[in-house]
Amino acid sequence: MDWSRAKTLLIIAYTLFNVFLGYRLLSDPVRGSMTLVTLQQVEAAAQDLASQGVLLAATVPRRAPAMSLILLRHQEMTESQALALFFEEEGEVRRSEKADGRVVLENSLESLTRYENGVLLYSRKVRTQDATQVAQALAREQAQEFWSQRGGLPPGARPDYVAYDEKSDRHIVQYYQEYQGYPIYGGQISVVVGPGGVEAVLFVWFSPAGPSGKPKQVLAATDALLKCLEALGRDTTVEAVTLGYYSEAYNATQWEAPPVWRIRTRTGDTLYVNAYTGDLEGPVSIVP
Repeated sequence: MDWSRAKTLLIIAYTLFNVFLGYRLLSDPVRGSMTLVTLQQVEAAAQDLASQGVLLAATVPRRAPAMSLILLRHQEMTESQALALFFEEEGEVRRSEKADGRVVLENSLESLTRYENGVLLYSRKVRTQDATQVAQALAREQAQEFWSQRGGLPPGARPDYVAYDEKSDRHIVQYYQEYQGYPIYGGQISVVVGPGGVEAVLFVWFSPAGPSGKPKQVLAATDALLKCLEALGRDTTVEAVTLGYYSEAYNATQWEAPPVWRIRTRTGDTLYVNAYTGDLEGPVSIVP
């Protein structure tokens, strides 16, 4: 074999392939609509935020692909499946229907409320012999143990953050739902952990039905930050900026969810900026 000739052919083929890719990017408006920001633009945005009393301590994504809306549906779950998922105690379960459409299932120690919009709210009585609140790491460990005892978290569940609520003196261990590599904010599991262990769980899970419409170019993360500058307020530290989807739990058969930039502050406040329009979405309203 003539290795010199083969090497030359490979170089030519590689060059032609790159030319072809470049042509596809230029001729395909979807593939060519990646949103890019420079390091200088990130630094300029940080200065603008700082001038208004907002410290940018987060890593700001500098690339964002074009994104479609996504179609969401409620995850179907029967009452027996819900009870099997949450209840530890066996025995008689009382069932009551409320005037607002809620269905409450309970025994002597546990309670599960099913809302018309698909939301599940579980609570249980726990002993609090020691009034000392658990540490954040232990709170996450107890939340994980809670789900391990029930066969594990649902597919697509990913650990998010742990927040401390001063009013109730409780930690809230948060999980988000992931779809094709992106979070679906609003699709979530919130586990409330107190001195006696897990006290309550908010369970909101969607069944994604795929994209809706063609992908569109999204706002840069820096633009999203500046769009919500007034809502952030002064003396605020931005701790995380991430791209995903947003939706409330609607009382509907199927609905669309837009892409959003989620901006989280050090105090636990969360803003969702529509990645198409720059408008604020939310806050997430789960339980009516």
